[in-house]
Parts: sequence; C-alpha cells; structure tokens
Amino acid sequence: METARHLTLAASRRGEQVFIQISGDVDLAGVGKMKSCIEDAVGENVKACIIDCREVTFIDTEALKALLLLKTWFARLGGSFRMENCSKQLVRVLTLLGIREQLGCVEKTSTDNRD
Repeated sequence: METARHLTLAASRRGEQVFIQISGDVDLAGVGKMKSCIEDAVGENVKACIIDCREVTFIDTEALKALLLLKTWFARLGGSFRMENCSKQLVRVLTLLGIREQLGCVEKTSTDNRD
C-alpha cells in the first residue's frame, strides 16, 4: 500500500492574480488547510485565482466539494477561478463527475516535463 503524501500549499500573488500550488494528497484531513490558504491569499483587487495541481497525487470528494464552494465564493467577489496542470487522472475524474468545466480544469501540457 502506498503511503499518503503530506499536503503542502504555497500561495503567491502577481498583480491581480493569486497562484496556489497544491502538492500531495488533498483529502478530508487537509480540506480546512486548503480553504484557509486560498481564502487568506485572496485579498483586495484579486481578479483571478489559479490552482496549480501539477503535484496533486490524490483528491477526494470532500476536497472537490471545497474547491467548488471556493469557486462559487470567488465568483461572488467578481473573480475567475481555474485549475491548471491537472493530471490525466484528475481530468478524467472531473469529467466523469461533470465538473471539469465548472472548475476550469486544464490538463498538463506536453511541454510541461514535470510529472
């Protein structure tokens, strides 16, 4: 059995955009930490929240629910929200659940050599 990868989060801001890098397993145990990180990073004059999922190794339904709620919250503030560098597996799960477009999920590009 594989060991769960510890959840790590990093936030940065460039102009009117907030970037959140998520690494490891995003599950019920880490949902509160993820929500707090995103909410704390979104301040005044932020127009876009971009979640970098390049290093996400696992995501459960509670984490997906939290992302949907955060997207809705951010839209009410007038901002856009999207998930970038999603693995093929994450894209497939979001597509099967019918929420890929709602979360703005973009698959890793072939020029991205980090897996």
